[in-house]
Amino acid sequence: MVARSGEDYDGLDLLDETFATNYDAITGNIVEHCPVAHTAAGWLVSKYEDVREGLNQWEVFSSGAGGVNPWRPESFHFLKPNEVDPPLHGKFRRPFQRLFAPGSTALLEQPMRETARWLVAKIVERGTCEVATDYARPFVGITFFKHVLGLQQHDAVEFTELVHAFLNGPLEQQNAAAAEYVERCDDALRSYSVGSRTSEMLETILALEIDGQPASWDDKRAVLSLMIIGGLDTTVFSITSLLNHLCDDEASRRRIAQDRSLVPAAVEEGLRLFAPAWMLGRTAMRDVELRGRTIKAGEYVLLSFGLANKDPDVFENPLDFDLDRPAQKHIAFGAGPHRCIGSHLARLEIQVMLEEWFASIPEFRRHPGTKATYTTTLVRGVSELHIDVGG
Repeated sequence: MVARSGEDYDGLDLLDETFATNYDAITGNIVEHCPVAHTAAGWLVSKYEDVREGLNQWEVFSSGAGGVNPWRPESFHFLKPNEVDPPLHGKFRRPFQRLFAPGSTALLEQPMRETARWLVAKIVERGTCEVATDYARPFVGITFFKHVLGLQQHDAVEFTELVHAFLNGPLEQQNAAAAEYVERCDDALRSYSVGSRTSEMLETILALEIDGQPASWDDKRAVLSLMIIGGLDTTVFSITSLLNHLCDDEASRRRIAQDRSLVPAAVEEGLRLFAPAWMLGRTAMRDVELRGRTIKAGEYVLLSFGLANKDPDVFENPLDFDLDRPAQKHIAFGAGPHRCIGSHLARLEIQVMLEEWFASIPEFRRHPGTKATYTTTLVRGVSELHIDVGG
């Protein structure tokens, strides 16, 4: 694809199949030739320095003014704490930080490994799998719903399907799926009460106070809604996209199989190259001049984590999957006050899934005649990947 000027990208439809199919070529040109592109959904900002600065300058680029999703379903209220700005943002976030701290998430490692080994054993027995449905989604669902939220196991399948439907399904179905999702969050929260035998996470949500006053029911439901959204498809896409890459990257695959101490490096490179939350929205609170373009107050801005992670000014050979890349600077989890609260949990989940996969499946390949299916909306990743065990 030839280089294009910034004006040529004006009106680019990020939900169009042409964009999704040619994602790498189009976004590569945007990073190189049009670092601030005016798309149909808003200004797309792609340079690492600009994105990181924008994420830190919440007074200039607000999460609370217009939310983070340019395609917000009609039934969705703003999710907290992600879609409020400081200082209110911190009041919603602080009660949950200890629950996602490294020490707390480390306690989940053993049950995670047991789940991963159980799923991998079934895959080895069959000799083939569809990674999302046979491995990633059940692993993440069991981990998050059973061990983090303390909800009933049957909730995992229903919630996982609903989240995928309203984040990544056809536009004409997203509103209905989102409305059902909100209703299910409400039902789940109402089925528990403070003091009942439930998880510390649900206890914290139910007991949430803001400025010494009980949080509203809508706010409590908004917190649960965000926790579930943040804990599902993004982590699923991280492992499916990474395994898809390793199907083709034989050198890296063999290195990891021979030396599983390389798994953390593989996880970081996967997060950098295939950041599942490839962009999140903000609203400009004043006029901003950025790389020769004027973003006016009130206009919508898309800060792209995924494209910033491929900025050649920051990452040498940014499109290469490099297990020897020096200390990571990637912003797959964002930056600033709204940085993903669940990053430690997500990293551990992906690491455990990859380690247990390679422990039993050191050799694998994409099923002949198939190719990975990608989903590209607010999140991007491999949504279907058929793999055969063995060489």
